[in-house]
Amino acid sequence: MKRSIFIQIIFLGIVGSIFGEDAILDKNFNKDSADDFFVKQPSGIVIVTEDEKKVLRIPANVGHHVDSQKIAVAPGKKYQLSLTASISGEETVEKNERIVQMMRMNWFIHSSKYIVLFFDSSDKQIGLFSTFIATSKLYDYVNVFYAPPEAKYAVLRIEPRNKDVFISKVKFGLANEGNIINCNPDFRYGSLNYCGWFPNRGGQIHKRPDGKYVFESGYGGRGPRFPLKAKTKYRIVFQSIPQNKSPRVVLHFYDKNKKSLGDKRILTGINGEAGVLEFITPPEVCAANVSLFGVIVEQFKVTQLPGK
Repeated sequence: MKRSIFIQIIFLGIVGSIFGEDAILDKNFNKDSADDFFVKQPSGIVIVTEDEKKVLRIPANVGHHVDSQKIAVAPGKKYQLSLTASISGEETVEKNERIVQMMRMNWFIHSSKYIVLFFDSSDKQIGLFSTFIATSKLYDYVNVFYAPPEAKYAVLRIEPRNKDVFISKVKFGLANEGNIINCNPDFRYGSLNYCGWFPNRGGQIHKRPDGKYVFESGYGGRGPRFPLKAKTKYRIVFQSIPQNKSPRVVLHFYDKNKKSLGDKRILTGINGEAGVLEFITPPEVCAANVSLFGVIVEQFKVTQLPGK
């Protein structure tokens, strides 16, 4: 693919209206530059032209990683990061449609990544969300997540892992998934955007002929953790199709120290029709997630009900 170098001088754009009401970061390298985007501007990072669009190129030899400037966040808020990006090399979905499953088997240790790291007011790292970049063509990667309690700011980290990384756009702001508490509840962001959903062997997010994206759990998958309040009433809308004769879906509860507080079997919504489960959370609960065995999930939506 033909690329030409176009070097610019610029500033960090931190205004605009994106995900939800409050935008934090909105960069388009087709018109913006990146001089002040990184906390330390490494040599070799330039704006290049690819397919008649200007993109930021982070070279393979830049080092282990590059970090953005600090991005202010509010603790416990739900955020969305969108990164339009691609990589060089052979380890891409265009060259091998099973590359993501192969990366997962190796826990993505050799994969190009983008990572959101969270820090508290004393600059101590208190959490992170990491995912892969695996396309040779620009793709809209999306990750939705919660800032940890006591988070003060975030940093976007890019790990090239011996590949050139090309970035067209970066957007970071409050997520807009309505009143739904859990992240990526219906896999709306596409087949490469898991947002913390993790399938086991043979599982993936894929697109059906009707255009709907679904999550295939494989032997045993799980969803990302989401916050809950103690002694509070919630509703789950769940819809899935069984892959075998013994499908199983279990909701797990945790306290603030991530200690298990027990679980609850979900028996509805496993025959292709949407099912509803209402429940009151245990005392001291802080978070929950779901584990899934032998199901193809269409939606898993958690909302809070009025009252206790």
